[in-house]
Amino acid sequence: MSLLNKSMVLAIVFLSTNIFALSDSYMPVRIEVGGVFPIVFTDPSLKGFGFLLEPKLNLTDKLSAGLRFEWDIAIRAEVESEGTSAGAMVIGNYCAKTDYFFTAEDVRPFIGLGLGLFAVTGGTASQSVNVSKGSAVNGNFFGFAPQVGINLKGFRFGISNKMIFAKQGTGEINISEGTAKLENKLLNVLCFELAGSIMSKKKN
Repeated sequence: MSLLNKSMVLAIVFLSTNIFALSDSYMPVRIEVGGVFPIVFTDPSLKGFGFLLEPKLNLTDKLSAGLRFEWDIAIRAEVESEGTSAGAMVIGNYCAKTDYFFTAEDVRPFIGLGLGLFAVTGGTASQSVNVSKGSAVNGNFFGFAPQVGINLKGFRFGISNKMIFAKQGTGEINISEGTAKLENKLLNVLCFELAGSIMSKKKN
């Protein structure tokens, strides 16, 4: 092993050891696992369910950092007197995640931020008497997700807003003309989540 590689290994071991030693009150690792209820603000809006996994390190009593993995599916099918609308979308996100807790007690309000890659596939369609509209999206896009919530011992409730910079294809046809275009458009997804915290107990 070269001197550079040895130095890198020693640096990683040193940093890991110090990171794990930073939190005075909590165990070094915490994992959140739970369900998500997303609302995708497309035209028309979509609703569904999902699953989240967040492994993190307790860097201090009030700060944790790690990763967030989430997979959501949202759908809609509706028939009204004005017309019909339908859509479906699958979203997976793979983000770096950090949480800041305002207290180190059993009731812990927090704010968080996720930043990373969002894989999005799906589309919507709507039709009225004179106008038909549609949109489609497929690809991996950069995005971020601010979050607020509260930890209650082993449980967590949170609300996050994913903002994904997605390239979407849209089209509209009416009686007189039709248009189609590809545009960069911010995709907003509001998520309500309920999760359980694993390995989140305080140290003895």
